[in-house]
Amino acid sequence: MSVAGTVSQPVRNGGRESAASGPVRWPPTPCQPRKHCQTSVAFIQNKLYTLAVVPCTSPTCLMSVYDCVPPGYIVAAEVYRSTRTLVLRAQRADTGAFVVLKTTAEAMPPAALMQRYDHEWNLLSSLAAQAGECSSIICAHELTRVGHRPVLIVEDFGGQALRHLVASYAHLPLTERLTIALAVLDALEVIHAHNILHKDVNPSNIVVNRTTGQVKLIDFGIAVRSRRFAVRHTATDMFEGTLDYLAPEQTGRMSCPIDARADLYAFGVLLYELLTGTLPFRAHDPLEIIHAHLALVPPPVRQRTPQIPAPLSDIVAKLLAKSPDDRYQTAAGVRADLLECQRQLTGDGQHPPPTIDPFPLGRHDARTFVIPKRLYGRGREVALLREAFDRISQTGCEMVLVTGPSGIGKTALIAELHVPVTARRGFFITGKYEQLRGSTPYSGLGLALRQLVRQLLARSDAELQSWREAIRTALGASAACCCRLFPIWHSSWARLCRCMKSPGWKPATAWSAPLKGC
Repeated sequence: MSVAGTVSQPVRNGGRESAASGPVRWPPTPCQPRKHCQTSVAFIQNKLYTLAVVPCTSPTCLMSVYDCVPPGYIVAAEVYRSTRTLVLRAQRADTGAFVVLKTTAEAMPPAALMQRYDHEWNLLSSLAAQAGECSSIICAHELTRVGHRPVLIVEDFGGQALRHLVASYAHLPLTERLTIALAVLDALEVIHAHNILHKDVNPSNIVVNRTTGQVKLIDFGIAVRSRRFAVRHTATDMFEGTLDYLAPEQTGRMSCPIDARADLYAFGVLLYELLTGTLPFRAHDPLEIIHAHLALVPPPVRQRTPQIPAPLSDIVAKLLAKSPDDRYQTAAGVRADLLECQRQLTGDGQHPPPTIDPFPLGRHDARTFVIPKRLYGRGREVALLREAFDRISQTGCEMVLVTGPSGIGKTALIAELHVPVTARRGFFITGKYEQLRGSTPYSGLGLALRQLVRQLLARSDAELQSWREAIRTALGASAACCCRLFPIWHSSWARLCRCMKSPGWKPATAWSAPLKGC
């Protein structure tokens, strides 16, 4: 028996002695790559010592490194790992074909995460059955389970995520960048034709093989089968998708539903990044990025990269319009304009011209009938509300009463403040007194305060403490009634309630002092 390295000392564990082998941990944590090796051991005076640790690189040993691999597959490499997802490149033992295994990093994933794998498999398999195997969409072979883990087996065409393809997109020829963009549009056109919205178009979900020229869209975990769907108004950090590529309507801060044009906005961010090498908006604070998506116009592509032809810059600007009605309406419309740019760039294939002649955009965009989610005939009322909001942003508090019969549109009118309020990093909270909740005291106010607490709890500890002090100062002795009337205040801000207990509290007069300033 050959010995390499030094002898490790035994350690006691629950009355038993075992070798302390440094970084080697046994048993390994769930789905962690085991430090698999050939280990030499010896018993000296009834104590177990580790004498040698020699790495093993044989295929059989590598296959057993991961305990989440289906039978009949040999792991070749680890492609990606996060706190939730593990992606492996593997080879079928019988045919030698390479595949990609996507599974969860946790040995016991939550039910919602397992359902996401089922959902992705159902979408990809049904899409393949309806549209055939699209060259720009990843092909899923099988969904299986290893223990409690779902394992999605998809094709491996030797590609690499666009985000890691090159050190800088500027190293790619402009024609190649347009080819990648056109392939992504092909995939979006197919899934939109089958009423599927991807909701997470970004460079990590686009795989490119530069040798073969193949480009495929992957990761349909949060995709939905719907032409359009509404999102609830929220100002928390809870949303689906990648923040840097999120359409304004996906933030939950706009009163319009999500449809295929949200994917086109994300594609616009991707195209902006391909052409300039940087994102349109960059910030460390997520709320700043959300504010930018809602209210800021990014610098034109041509301003950041002057050598990019003007028509390409205009196409990106149209894709990044804040209102979905001002963007391209279909992927086919964008594709037609990009094809024209590519045609002019390639020329005769020998001497590409340095510029692209201007042409009208959107000539081939479909004019589908979509009822815009805009409020008409209420311009004066909306202006009054915004003026009041501007005043209180500078001076203090103010109350505005909106009256009218049921169904006339009071709620829709007030919702017009949602974008300007959240754009200034304010809190937009609403509470409605429903007819069936007439027996619940302060039900509308309680709904509004619940939304406020949930939004505050998404902030940092320092900011949350600042808001605690501000609310305690503003409410004074009346703060105790919040804890008694609304349980979420008691469970979330117990300290606030303990400090503000008032033995003489009376429900009839509890809110008179806090509302007196309004």
